[in-house]
Amino acid sequence: MSKIYLPYRVTKFDTQGIFRFQQDLNVASAVLSKMPHRKYNRKRKQIYSPAMFGESYGFSPYNAGSSLRTQKIPPPIGGASTVFIAPIKPAHNATIVSLKGYWYDGHTKVWGYCRVVRVDFEENTSVLVTTPSTTGTTGSPVFESTISTTVTNGKIDLTKYTYYIEVVLTFLSTIAPAASNTDLRFTGCEIKYELGR
Repeated sequence: MSKIYLPYRVTKFDTQGIFRFQQDLNVASAVLSKMPHRKYNRKRKQIYSPAMFGESYGFSPYNAGSSLRTQKIPPPIGGASTVFIAPIKPAHNATIVSLKGYWYDGHTKVWGYCRVVRVDFEENTSVLVTTPSTTGTTGSPVFESTISTTVTNGKIDLTKYTYYIEVVLTFLSTIAPAASNTDLRFTGCEIKYELGR
């Protein structure tokens, strides 16, 4: 017959032992209730570099590895857009809370934005969040970031949808002074989200 060992030898006659055992449980419970609980940080972020963008289309797309930009200037009459796409896979049940884009912008007549797009298996797309456009100034090239916390349907469901980032660079055909193909560059983005409970 196997034996069961308790902190105290408890028999049907050892009521004092049972009392002491219960006292120890009460003390342990009280100590644990007063201990500071470590808060679990449910916020996460994912960084996407230009080198991760493998698909592109539109006006003369060019991936330099360190940035996304156009291969040439000027664009066709009326202007044109260059589009880059990268798949993403955030955690299932997480909720996107913001999207931040990083840019080099050196001209008032060029601008860009990035956005997170959700696609179902019948190819229906919906935009979850879009960054504000860049705001470069002629003669004053700047590295800058734009962020949006306005998210629609931000909860991730990998059982029904796929997700990707789309970067759009827009150029006007009539630019004075003339812009170069490096005046607008996308240098990365950051998605922040909270893990599901």
